[in-house]
Amino acid sequence: MYEKGEKPEALVDWPVDATDYELVDIFNWQEEAEGMISQMEFVRRVDVQTKTIEKYVREGKLVPDLVVPMSEHRTFKYFNEESLERYAKENGWTLIDDSNRKDMFMDMLGLVV
Repeated sequence: MYEKGEKPEALVDWPVDATDYELVDIFNWQEEAEGMISQMEFVRRVDVQTKTIEKYVREGKLVPDLVVPMSEHRTFKYFNEESLERYAKENGWTLIDDSNRKDMFMDMLGLVV
């Protein structure tokens, strides 16, 4: 605009020097994660606590099938159904589903069904 003798409406004082560009599809992971189980859902589907799952992931005892970085310190982790079943079997965890959810809840409360 300066070369044409025009005055810009606004100047952005933001020093940007880019020398290397990389195409990033920030929405591609949603298609990849479709049908997978999030780490939060993983916790709901087995009879162990959140902290146990987090610890096992941190220690590499549970390896997510898909890890999506969201920021420098945050990632979303996803598992295939087969992985959930395999890890539950390997660790002796009971899978929670519609057939046993009520009984497990009542048992947790110490009530006889």
